[in-house]
Amino acid sequence: FGPADIGPMIKPLCAELGRRLADTDVVPTGQLTCYYEKSADDSVIVHAAVPVGNEPTRLNGLTVAELAGADRAVAIVHRGSMDDVLSSWQTMARWIDANGQRSTGCPRELYLECPEDPDQWVTELQEPIE
Repeated sequence: FGPADIGPMIKPLCAELGRRLADTDVVPTGQLTCYYEKSADDSVIVHAAVPVGNEPTRLNGLTVAELAGADRAVAIVHRGSMDDVLSSWQTMARWIDANGQRSTGCPRELYLECPEDPDQWVTELQEPIE
């Protein structure tokens, strides 16, 4: 799965998360995160999430879930549009291979700065490893 497959899903998914959050009692405590997991049929499930600082009761169709932690992970900061994120993911994948590591768990994107101009975005890419 790559940006061409996932990219078109992210913007509407995050917009829907924002719309639903507006009508909840969720108290976000951090940055928007998207994470990816393979399903049993090898398709990719894309999630949009925010850290929660309370026990919400009014969820407006959203789900509270705990993301699995990782003992070790590799991360890289991508600066610029997410249209160009593949090169950053590839740089990280090459480092993982070159250092005898193996990817495990769900890769994540933590959106640190998201101004109106997507070329100015700052995103941390995270990959659990062992």
